[in-house]
Amino acid sequence: MKIGAIVLTGYMPALLEAAGEIPGLELKMCGTWDLENPDFQGDFFRYLKEQADVLLLSPPADKVWEKISAEVLAIVREKPAVAFGYDPGIAVYNTVKPEIALTVQRYLTYGGRENTRNAVRYIQKAVLGADIAVPEPVNVPWQGVYYPGSDRIYESAADYRMNCPGYRPDRPTVGVLFYRHAWISRNMEVIDAIVSELAAQGCNALPVFSSDQCDPDTGSQDNSQVIKTYYMNNGAAVIEALIDLQSLFVITRETGKTADNPPGYELLQQLNVPIIKGLLTYGKTESEWRADPYGIAGPSLVMSVSMPECSGVIEPVIIGCLDRQYQPGVAGTLEYYLPLPQRVAYLCRRVKKWIALQAKKPSAKKIAFILHSSPCHGVELSVGSAANLDSLESVARLMAVMQREGYYLEDVPASGKELIDRIMERKAIADFRWTPVEEIVAKGGVWQSLSEAEYRRWFDRFPEAVQAKMTETWGKPPGEEKDEVPPAMVYDGRILITGVQYGNVVVCVQPKRGCAGPRCDGKVCKILHDPECPPTHQYVATYRYLEDSWGADALVHVGTHGNLEFLPGKSLGLSEACYPELTLGTVPNLYIYNTDNPAEGTIAKRRGYATLIGHMQTVMVETRAYGPMEELDKLLAEYGRARTGQPARACELETLIQEKAREGNFLSGDAAGEDFAVFTEKLHNQLSRLKNRMHQAGMHIFGQVPQGERRVNFLNAIVRHEAGDEGSLNRLVAELMGLDYDLLRDSPHAWHDNFGKNYDALLADVNQYSREFIKEFIA
Repeated sequence: MKIGAIVLTGYMPALLEAAGEIPGLELKMCGTWDLENPDFQGDFFRYLKEQADVLLLSPPADKVWEKISAEVLAIVREKPAVAFGYDPGIAVYNTVKPEIALTVQRYLTYGGRENTRNAVRYIQKAVLGADIAVPEPVNVPWQGVYYPGSDRIYESAADYRMNCPGYRPDRPTVGVLFYRHAWISRNMEVIDAIVSELAAQGCNALPVFSSDQCDPDTGSQDNSQVIKTYYMNNGAAVIEALIDLQSLFVITRETGKTADNPPGYELLQQLNVPIIKGLLTYGKTESEWRADPYGIAGPSLVMSVSMPECSGVIEPVIIGCLDRQYQPGVAGTLEYYLPLPQRVAYLCRRVKKWIALQAKKPSAKKIAFILHSSPCHGVELSVGSAANLDSLESVARLMAVMQREGYYLEDVPASGKELIDRIMERKAIADFRWTPVEEIVAKGGVWQSLSEAEYRRWFDRFPEAVQAKMTETWGKPPGEEKDEVPPAMVYDGRILITGVQYGNVVVCVQPKRGCAGPRCDGKVCKILHDPECPPTHQYVATYRYLEDSWGADALVHVGTHGNLEFLPGKSLGLSEACYPELTLGTVPNLYIYNTDNPAEGTIAKRRGYATLIGHMQTVMVETRAYGPMEELDKLLAEYGRARTGQPARACELETLIQEKAREGNFLSGDAAGEDFAVFTEKLHNQLSRLKNRMHQAGMHIFGQVPQGERRVNFLNAIVRHEAGDEGSLNRLVAELMGLDYDLLRDSPHAWHDNFGKNYDALLADVNQYSREFIKEFIA
């Protein structure tokens, strides 16, 4: 019997094994990747037409299938074909009885060695008439604990802890969540590598497979139940961290979930462990991934990174790649996922650091705060720069809270001003052009210094291409003058690291990204986002020292935003040669970030492995009229009243209004010949736009909720804006006053006889009534 198959590559290894166990069977199969080759396609289709007795088809939804579908249809008109899958359109390729195709699908969906072999034997019997007995499909586990070397699947966390020979009760436990298909097809190399590396790191591994599909008929459970069964006991986590190898949301559906939160929100909060993303390069071999400047893109980005992020998954680290193995006897290419040992080790070290951070007593934890600044000549004026955040006061208050919580701190600054004064008195900043290194040394800004030999402990282990690029740009370690740019923070042959230490907390200003020397205009750093220019030796040395020498348990980047996440390297799915990763190392990176900048925050998460801690926006208040603007506003209001009953006063006001408008530069060109009604309408519109704009009232301080009048202003700035069909509070108030809100905003010059005010003044009343309502509501 000869079977010709075009199937998803995940089915191919099991089908190949089954073919070797059935006497007299010839199986030729391929995936659509092989069929992109015209020569291969021609040879394979000739086999299907001339030799195959039956076709087995599991068409994927891709462009290759679209191109070949017409020719496949022509072949199945002449041959029996078993087509299976979940797309209703597949039925057009099926030429056997539907129940036959469905039975074959059951065999292969249940999976496993026995079911796959029986699927082929069932085709022999049901399609080709072989006189053989074939057992019914056997249901095999849909979820469970797999452990390398064990001959059984564990049915719960308790079963694993009691009976798994690899479990050590004195070690922390890391969950590994992966798809059932990897287990059923026995492509477990990546999982085995993670388990082995975690053991080497002193951790238990709890690897659980699932399909994340709830099916009472088969017993398949979705991940909400899987997490409860295998990673929790009596509502508490039995793991310290979770490595997620699946795609989509961690929990894609959950019975009775609230509409306000994503699936599994409450359950994952209850689990309360870091969930680290282990990435596979779906569709790419190792060489293809390493050559791709984007790393991960397209559907893989969406399904493997973006959607898991919605479940709180962090740190997407590449750990395995596709491996294609051409099988001449089979005709096609088999695809497996194989681990990258160096990448697996890196992921596991990051996981171990999160566990250590959780396990340490506060008094033993070491934390480094990283402040941002302008990379160029404004560095001394911009230390602690952060969008909408008073980063200096925030750090001072955080240190005070940490001290109360048991962290070991000394001489804590009483305020943000005291913190910045201490930094600037010592010149504890990283610069090597506008602020001389000699001044930084003389004033005590140097926290630590490294010899060339000490720095080379890290540098010599970097990939050769990284070493070459850094040397070409910044000279040999510890740094040399290049193109009239002085060596970066090098003094007496040593790399200088600046900062101010407060016990087990150090506050550093992020190292200078680099310097363009004479090519720099002193305004905007030309290399800040340069995709080719590597960081300086001092930049990398600072981060490596913080983790490897000082022993930082976590970094806290403060405010939006720094530049670590913008260093050269892949867009996503970094390698060990990407500068954000080799600079950061394995230390957890917490990032206090402005929630109104999700685009760059996403870059920080994906390229800087940052766990974002979003902060509130600063309080916004209405613009207040002052000076000529305030006087002009009053004159226009008086003019609106006078023009109906006081013509002489109205005439006088026209002159005053034009003079005041000219004085305040509210006139564009010569308005002398313009109709005064038209002129006042334009003037009203201009003033109304200015008065109804919002502006910031100070900076937000992390952890501080606005109180009193500031809270009223904060809420008012939110509810005054239109929210789709719900409108806004201001609109509701206007309607209660019998006014058209849109007309108030569009025609501020118009006069309302009943209220005796122009629409601009009525709009101000609406704003005030809304504020008064908020004040009463929150009282």
